[in-house]
Amino acid sequence: MKALLFLFLSVLAARAEIVRGQVELAGLKGAITAQSYSNPVVRPLTAGDVLREDDELATPPDGSAELVFSNGVRVLVASGSRLRLSMFRQVKMPSPSRRRDSGELPEDGSIVDLSLGSGRVTIVCPPLQTRSLVSVHTPQGRSDLARDGVYELSFERTAGGELLAQSLVLTGSLRFTPAGKGHAQPLMVEANNKLLVTSEPATPTQVNVEKLKMETGEVDLRLKAAVFDPTSDVTPPAVPKPAPLAPPAPSVGSSSGPTPVVAPSEQTVQQVTQEVLERQAQTNPSPTGG
Repeated sequence: MKALLFLFLSVLAARAEIVRGQVELAGLKGAITAQSYSNPVVRPLTAGDVLREDDELATPPDGSAELVFSNGVRVLVASGSRLRLSMFRQVKMPSPSRRRDSGELPEDGSIVDLSLGSGRVTIVCPPLQTRSLVSVHTPQGRSDLARDGVYELSFERTAGGELLAQSLVLTGSLRFTPAGKGHAQPLMVEANNKLLVTSEPATPTQVNVEKLKMETGEVDLRLKAAVFDPTSDVTPPAVPKPAPLAPPAPSVGSSSGPTPVVAPSEQTVQQVTQEVLERQAQTNPSPTGG
């Protein structure tokens, strides 16, 4: 991640201002807690609390939470999840005062780095600036999310020791880079597709990737669930279909990947997505948080 941050910052002018972004616990259900490496004491959280870098947020089996980032990103944390805020920095470039006063900072950027230890999160990315990065890590690899989209990512360890990660790309696209040494080829996952990554205990660095088609109704339901409602039940995780519509990639080192499969009714998906992003604009109208 340090190398990624160096590349991100190397393209910026010397006068750029690098600041820590702010992450607020905008909504919650149940007893939400946080702790960090530097301060292992578990502390309870309430609505309006601010998370710090290196904080790991935990939700109980009957709880959930909504995080709002000062760059406009929203993260909905499902029940029984652990999510660490590894890094959140914002870069403010010099710009005319009139544009800065009006909140228009087209050359600003930000970097969000999250680590999903277990459970499931839904991430809503607004149209961030071109220099912005949003990444989610699991032991199996890193997912770099496009700057405008809605994503649902989950990770779990089964009773048998198997690692199972799933990424649903509702809108937008993501680039998945498998973990481990070597020259594993990244895999692009387009909208309306599902990425399933499994690792056997005996070969933790080897993963099998399958692209599965999502039903249109499922996409519609999960897009609507991207608006946090603490009184409602959490959307259940998607169950992998028994037969994939595209064959799995032979190995993570293969240069070829499965062909994306696009579900029908794009108009429905786009309409619901617009509603989600409009709700996002109402809760945080300034993409940089001011």
